[in-house]
Amino acid sequence: MNYPKVSIIIIGLNVEKYIENCISSILNLDYPKDKIEIIYSDSGSKDNTLNIVKKFLEVKIVKLETKEPTPGKGRNAGAKEATGE
Repeated sequence: MNYPKVSIIIIGLNVEKYIENCISSILNLDYPKDKIEIIYSDSGSKDNTLNIVKKFLEVKIVKLETKEPTPGKGRNAGAKEATGE
């Protein structure tokens, strides 16, 4: 079967309680690993979120450089990095 490459964009701010489970769930999908791109768009987390995300070498990290982060800005920053079909 020919699977398309998909880009999954996760946006977050101080989500250390949830991010590891979120990324692990994506990596455990029944989908070819070489066809999944995970992008985490961080809105300036002050907790341990980024350290947790960095443990996953498969995840591309985008840091928002703005004083007023919004979900839209996070999605747009992630979409600029996406290479999926």
